Amino acid sequence: MTTLPPPTVTLDTVDSAPVLRPKWPAVTILSLGVAVALGSVMPWATIVTGFGTIDFAGTVGDGQLTIALGVLLGVLGAIALHDRSRPMAWAWALAAVAGIGSAGIGINAFVNITDAIDADDLVTAQVGVGLLLVIAASAAAVVMAVVGHSARGPQQ
Repeated sequence: MTTLPPPTVTLDTVDSAPVLRPKWPAVTILSLGVAVALGSVMPWATIVTGFGTIDFAGTVGDGQLTIALGVLLGVLGAIALHDRSRPMAWAWALAAVAGIGSAGIGINAFVNITDAIDADDLVTAQVGVGLLLVIAASAAAVVMAVVGHSARGPQQ
């Protein structure tokens, strides 16, 4: 009687059949990219003076860069969602870099605004919701890029 060898199990295949990676990391990266781009056009700062209030959207300054990085995150999420049979390590690494870049831009703007808050008593500055969204979504994108890179499909 002849016995068959045990099935070979590797990271991405079981018995030579492709294992699809889970959808949720790619969908999450795509959604976070949309959130970064959306936060980039929302108010980043509100200046309050004796004459009134002025809102500054992120597109006035570095928000243009975070829009581009948000779009890049969305595209990378769509690519990873489209082809789930391959590891796509390059896409996850690029998503992490884009997240780090947009988070860095957001944190820099946050520090500049909070410095302006302490600068003058007659003019006050407040951090806008758009900037907070950019920072939070960018940080979450970095974490999700690491999770997406290490996510494996169901093993049998």
